[in-house]
Amino acid sequence: MVKSVKYRLISAFLIMGLFIVITEASTGSYAASRSPVFDLKPLQPVIRTWTTSAGVPVLYVFRSEIPMLDVGVVFDAGASREGKQWGLASITQSLLDQGFKGMSAQVIREQLADVGAQLKMQLSRDQSRVSLRTRIDSESLKVTQSIMAKLFSEPIFPM
Repeated sequence: MVKSVKYRLISAFLIMGLFIVITEASTGSYAASRSPVFDLKPLQPVIRTWTTSAGVPVLYVFRSEIPMLDVGVVFDAGASREGKQWGLASITQSLLDQGFKGMSAQVIREQLADVGAQLKMQLSRDQSRVSLRTRIDSESLKVTQSIMAKLFSEPIFPM
């Protein structure tokens, strides 16, 4: 005789980026041929890659769930690359977002805030990373693209 299931507990464990375990618990027994509650498939994003005309490798992942753009620019310029110029990576990183030709750090922060964008700088032993998160509407993209392009091409490094 098969007793009815009074409740179910479904658990998904995230290990190394993949949902790998689904468990179901109940207060009674149920038929062995019972179908699963749902089929949880691992997230397998398609990663497209290419190289720009300047030789910069690009990795691109499209996700339609959230209308956001995340850009991460990574440089092989961490603290381990300083040689005897201790602190060079740190000071370069801290000055990078302090303005560029024609725009101060304050104006940069205000323009990014106006479109809800976030700019982050991260430094590790092996790399320097600049991250940008913005909405994908045309105004936000126009503002953030302009700022990012000038940030890398025309920094003023104020002293």
